[in-house]
Amino acid sequence: MNIFVADNILHMASVTSQPSPPSGSCSVVNSELKRFGEKTSIRGIPRAVKSSDMILTVTWWFAVIVCGLLLLYQLSSIFIGYFTYDYTTVIKTDNAPSVSI
Repeated sequence: MNIFVADNILHMASVTSQPSPPSGSCSVVNSELKRFGEKTSIRGIPRAVKSSDMILTVTWWFAVIVCGLLLLYQLSSIFIGYFTYDYTTVIKTDNAPSVSI
């Protein structure tokens, strides 16, 4: 058997054995969001997604949202404080006579 034909047969077998994507774009988005939630390195989100207990899931999501809001509050207060900081500029000029040649 030709190597090219054997490669094509193996390729076709692997293509046909793959599961078809779920129908509808909403289910694709949901499955991708769930996969992202399970694999992300953002603390708390994988535990909220993987938890089977509803109380733990709600607790983890509450903690993640509260911490995110605290982060936004602290960042905004830092930037507001930085950009509204009062400063005084003193410009000093010498009243030296002009030199002309």
